[in-house]
Amino acid sequence: MNQSNLASASNVKKRNLVLGLIGTAGTVNGFLTACFYSRQNVVNIIEICFALIAICLIYFWIYYDAKARSFRNPKLIRYLIIFIGIIGVPIYFWRTRSWKNFCLNLGGLWLFMVYSLIYYGVFLVTALVLTKLGYYS
Repeated sequence: MNQSNLASASNVKKRNLVLGLIGTAGTVNGFLTACFYSRQNVVNIIEICFALIAICLIYFWIYYDAKARSFRNPKLIRYLIIFIGIIGVPIYFWRTRSWKNFCLNLGGLWLFMVYSLIYYGVFLVTALVLTKLGYYS
C-alpha cells in the first residue's frame, strides 16, 4: 500500500471511531436526561453540554471524512458546520459526494439522526425502567 492509501485508511478508522463516539454521546445523554428528568435545571445543563459535544463530534467526523477524501474544506463550510450544522453538513455532503450519494446519505443529516435516535431510544427505555422501579413517583 502506498502512503496515500495508508493515510486514507487511517482517517476512515478515525472517522468510524468518531461515529461510535456520537452514538455513545447520544446514549449517555439519553440516560442522564431520563435519570434527572424531574430536575429541569440539571436537564437543561445536560442538554446544552451534550449539544456542544455532539456538534464537536460531528465536526470531527467531517474533518476525518474530508481528509480521507483529500478534500480541503473551506472556512465558510467549517463555520457553518459548527454554528449552523443543519445547513453546513448538507453543504459539505453536496460538495464531496455525487448527486446519488448525496441523496442516499440524506445530505449528511443522518449524522444528526444517529445521535437523536439513539438518544430518544435510550431515554425512553431508561424512563420506562425507572417508572417501573418507582423512581418518578
